[in-house]
Amino acid sequence: MSEGTWDDELLAPPGVDSDSDERLPWDPAMGFTDARRCVRIWMDDEHHIDRVEVSPRWKERIAGRPLRDAFLEALTMASVRFEDSGPLTPPELVPAEVGPFTSAEAVQDAFRTLLERQAELASRPPEDVRWADFVGEPAEGSARGRVTVRLSLAGLVEQVDFDRQWLEQASHTEIAEHVLEASRQAYRRYLPPTYVPGEHEELASELLGLSRAIESVYEQGVT
Repeated sequence: MSEGTWDDELLAPPGVDSDSDERLPWDPAMGFTDARRCVRIWMDDEHHIDRVEVSPRWKERIAGRPLRDAFLEALTMASVRFEDSGPLTPPELVPAEVGPFTSAEAVQDAFRTLLERQAELASRPPEDVRWADFVGEPAEGSARGRVTVRLSLAGLVEQVDFDRQWLEQASHTEIAEHVLEASRQAYRRYLPPTYVPGEHEELASELLGLSRAIESVYEQGVT
């Protein structure tokens, strides 16, 4: 068979003959597989694992590599396709509540103070700055201790571990069922992390709030 052949009927996309050399444009029904076609996964509308298939010949194809690598490779392909591989996105900056100000001079004093704080913050070495971060715990699911799936803070599968002794005797269908069971438990346990702004973000929020206050002061004709 040539390089493009779907050489495993189980892992060939629906409607494609396993002996065919035809390459079709990617379609969601095809799912995602690793380079050796040891595993294939399908994702739902939330980009969660929805279906898993493992080749009956996975031990032959894996060539001594860990099976978890095949799953992570397929999951990486899914993340790239759905553009889920990037970092967590901070929320939109919200102006801080500042004031009230009774005169334009008070606004100017507040603005001058913020600029001084900005200069002081910029002068510090990075290790002395409190940076923004996402705080939370990775979620983990287990299928009777035989397969463990771990989600990152972003809710993406970052680790798939197998009990080695069980894996040696497990059938390809049992492996697929256990991976799906563990991943579903991990998704149920997942809680989005909390965004904690750093000093730069807090200062930017105050500056934005002050700029809004300046507009309000001058609209009211305060001098």
